[in-house]
Amino acid sequence: MRCDLTKLRAEERIAAELSCLYTDRGYKEYKMSAFEEYSTYMDNKDFLISQNIVTFSGMDGRLMALRPDVTLSVVKNTKATYGRTEKLFYNEKVYRPERGSKTFKEVSQIGVEVIGDVDKTTEAEVVVLILKTLAAVGQNYVLDLSHMGYINALLDDFALNAEQKNALFGYLKEKNVHDFLKYAEEIGLDNKKRDIFKSVTKLDGSPLHALVKAEKLSVNAEMRKAVKELKALVSVLEKLGYADRVNIDFSIANAADYYNGITFSGYVESVPKAVLSGGRYDKLAEKFGKKADAIGFALYLGEACAFLKESIDKTDVLLIYNDDNVAAALLRAEELSAAGKSVKLAKSCENEDFKEAEYVK
Repeated sequence: MRCDLTKLRAEERIAAELSCLYTDRGYKEYKMSAFEEYSTYMDNKDFLISQNIVTFSGMDGRLMALRPDVTLSVVKNTKATYGRTEKLFYNEKVYRPERGSKTFKEVSQIGVEVIGDVDKTTEAEVVVLILKTLAAVGQNYVLDLSHMGYINALLDDFALNAEQKNALFGYLKEKNVHDFLKYAEEIGLDNKKRDIFKSVTKLDGSPLHALVKAEKLSVNAEMRKAVKELKALVSVLEKLGYADRVNIDFSIANAADYYNGITFSGYVESVPKAVLSGGRYDKLAEKFGKKADAIGFALYLGEACAFLKESIDKTDVLLIYNDDNVAAALLRAEELSAAGKSVKLAKSCENEDFKEAEYVK
């Protein structure tokens, strides 16, 4: 008899539900080692949430690292290319510094990666999977969408050097208009460009209004192309009934050296930070020498569940036995399980949590 998922801890239940969801949509589970060469992460440190990594020396002398990220390992090891697309999902542990502590913690992470040919249908399918993923975590959820093509094209139009561009990325992500204006004056950015950047920083909300404003603020063809792509995606999501679950927020500015298309952040009620992130990362695949498109997302399952209230059902039946009726106890346990009951064998009721008790004769 299949296990009743409602009786699992939240983290286990969600992971099992999502594994079924991804498998049913033709995604194959990707398993990997808990560690990778340290150079893999250091060569791409800007892609990581944290650059603090647990390292150790391998028996062959190589410097190894406990995995702080999954996507880098997937892209490095995949054989996907144009004409040979891989649709993958994973349920793995990553190792990151614990906030407010000098220790590391093991965090459950589950996600999806598509590498190879990523057309508009595939892109929309991934976003729908994101929405279903968020729904598995909590009933009240929202997905914020952005487009790195829009942001990169805007900053390219400003003719900035790399240092200035990174600074503006930071102000955009923090929606920090005050410090941006001071910096803009320092680097001599003209008033027109300042006003456009301020408007983009504040540009968020429902797609209907936000994308109209985004189009008006576009100063080149690449920005208009990005808006068009977002409009097409939002139109599909509206037809599928997700209109009220999606916002536009251009402050989602992921690393420009890796991301090049749509990006996203997912939120659920009761969790005070994003529980999901990702986007189109063709540039990362290119950096690893892959001739392929790439898109994916990660749900920080362990961190999300730390904020969710657990509601584990009590054991349906506590079977109380003694050593004189071992066979009878096990036979009765089988009968109850076959009837769909959860059952636990114990010698007494002390310290047990159950709905009803039954003494084995």
